[in-house]
Amino acid sequence: HTILVELELSTPLSYPVEYRYETKDNNTLEDDDYLGVSGTVTFQPKELRKFIPITIIGDTDDENNESFVFKAQNDKDKNQTTITIIDDDTEVVVPDPVANISILKEGVEQSNFEIIEENIDNNITVRVSLSSPITKTGTLHYELKPIIPLNNSYNSMVKTPINGDLTFEIGERSKEFNITIIGDMINEYDNNFTIEFSNPVNLKFDNAQNSKDITVMIKDDDPLPVIGFMKSRYDTTEGQQYQIMLQLSSESYKTVEANITLNPKSSAEDSPDMDIDDFNLSTYHITIPFSNNINHNTMYILDINISSNPDNSNGEEAIFDINTTKNVTTIDTNNSTTIVIYEQNQNMLGNAFISLNNSSLGNGLWSSDGTPMGTLLFKDFMHNENTSNPRYITRVGDNSLYFVADNIDYNSELYITDGNENNITRLYEFNNSSMIHNLIDVDGKLYFIVSDMENYKAYIWSSEGTVETTHQLLELSGAAALEPTNNFWVNIGKTLYFSANNNGTGEDDIELYKLDTLTDTLSLVKDIKVGSEGSYPENFVVYGTTLYFTANGSKEIWQTNGTTIGIEMVMTARDNGINEMIVSNDILYYAMNGYPESRLEGLNLLDGTPYNVISYDDGGNISAMGDVNGHLIYVYASSSNYKFVRVDIATAIDLEPIQGYPYPTKVFNGFYFYAINGSVYSIDGINPSTLLRVGENDNENITFINDTYNHQLFFKVGEYGINNQSLFVTDGIPMNTVELLH
Repeated sequence: HTILVELELSTPLSYPVEYRYETKDNNTLEDDDYLGVSGTVTFQPKELRKFIPITIIGDTDDENNESFVFKAQNDKDKNQTTITIIDDDTEVVVPDPVANISILKEGVEQSNFEIIEENIDNNITVRVSLSSPITKTGTLHYELKPIIPLNNSYNSMVKTPINGDLTFEIGERSKEFNITIIGDMINEYDNNFTIEFSNPVNLKFDNAQNSKDITVMIKDDDPLPVIGFMKSRYDTTEGQQYQIMLQLSSESYKTVEANITLNPKSSAEDSPDMDIDDFNLSTYHITIPFSNNINHNTMYILDINISSNPDNSNGEEAIFDINTTKNVTTIDTNNSTTIVIYEQNQNMLGNAFISLNNSSLGNGLWSSDGTPMGTLLFKDFMHNENTSNPRYITRVGDNSLYFVADNIDYNSELYITDGNENNITRLYEFNNSSMIHNLIDVDGKLYFIVSDMENYKAYIWSSEGTVETTHQLLELSGAAALEPTNNFWVNIGKTLYFSANNNGTGEDDIELYKLDTLTDTLSLVKDIKVGSEGSYPENFVVYGTTLYFTANGSKEIWQTNGTTIGIEMVMTARDNGINEMIVSNDILYYAMNGYPESRLEGLNLLDGTPYNVISYDDGGNISAMGDVNGHLIYVYASSSNYKFVRVDIATAIDLEPIQGYPYPTKVFNGFYFYAINGSVYSIDGINPSTLLRVGENDNENITFINDTYNHQLFFKVGEYGINNQSLFVTDGIPMNTVELLH
């Protein structure tokens, strides 16, 4: 219906007057409760009243009284009034809508609230639908409540926190929120969690309660982990308790079980089969329990006892197989391992010792007599996938082998052994800022250097094979030249020569020192360059009892017999400094690389005759010099070619060109060994031979071993970045190059 709003002037006027008018909402809604108006009205002279019609919209809704404001004003006068709409309807009771809950994944409703976990995080949608449009604003609270079966936490299932309130405005029928399910590749039990809905306002649940729970089931879809032996072979001696390592291919949130059975056999045709009684059990049952912490168990150590049996032959074998399993599976490549048992107190000091990383056979110190059967894991310090990195393997005297290895805290440790795996002694543990290097035998006593990388100091240590005799001898104030290389550290007649700074005049004041090992007395041989800069002696070469070295930017060659008066400069190099020196056939050869030419010269150490061997002007370099059967062999590398060159006294003879720069190189037993593009070669001073063609790329890391056995050279082959190495042995002849470990 329509109402009239009356506007009245208090007194008549003699001139026209205009008013602006409009309506404004108070607690009403324009065009829903009334039709709003606005405009202007003019009172003519002597006119007192005007009427403005407003339409009130009727309805049948039971509601509160409502009001709106009518305003009339001009520049001199402002007026307003409040108009109240009185509700005349009786209350109509509308039932609250019922809230129904569903779970959707990628828009598809999931039956029985079951979700597949998947390998990556994924979202599910929780939808709350109302049975009818809501007529009053409604709210609903939700919150996740975990169910934790078998030590699992819902924190490993969903991203939390998940709680909040849903608000339904008038007329709305549904609301949604998302939950992120955490995916993984770990085999586990099916998990579930509960969403609790509570405190409904202006809506209700179908259970007529003030709350309702739904349980969401996450179905695991990950494969079972694979259990296997970490190594395909173990070497031990009789009368020992030995540990066999098993490992899961991945973590598991289930308890894993397996049975290990023993199958004895003999590796020698004429030796008796091993008796099961040699072991404490013939069947071993192992359990790898789930532990609810950050580092879940993936490893199991199986302890076995091997009895002493004087009737057993050396090299007997026992095979362990994995058969019955629970919550785990096996594959053929690692479900068995072989234990090779040797007689007690077998001494391996006559073998070669090698540091080798091999994920299937063992990471640690190996021993080899040059045959596959005689290649054994001597000591695995870590007993897991990490490597102790044995290094600086050094023989001292006839009965001792020293080496450095890392412990689980990455601290370096010094060890000694007499060649028996049961007689390995740790002599000293150094902190992880210390670098141990330059181990050297001086008349049956070990000397070595410890560099403190944090405090820029170096220390000379010695050891006579016991904990008590392993100690620091001297502290040097500057460690600049004490690097892990023999170019600065040689032994001549029980005297150690090395370059160092020990006078405190400056870090760069590097000069030649000697250590008398009979008295462990340190002395300066000569201050060649007086002052704070130093002469930097390097490129040490020993000839008889004389030490030759370069100094003053490697532009001078000096010689010394260790006495103050027995040191003198032999010659000054022309133009460029000396890059490399070597003695071959009583001739001291030295290479000088640079612009405008690279040259090779020589000095006959018997009669002093100088030799100008060869010069190159194409920008190439002379390097990798070695003495092979009384001939100097070196590599010449330029931008256009690589080649080996042999020198007969003062004549350089080109050998066959090579397809790249050789690295590494090693001279041994009358051969020059080298590697190029993943293949290993040898050269006897005349022709190169291919020993092993591993691959036609630079991705093969080849390392020649310093320790040798029976005139044989050992070398390791492994791909860069992969902790797995194969071992080979050769005498320089292709047909005698044998793979020992794969």
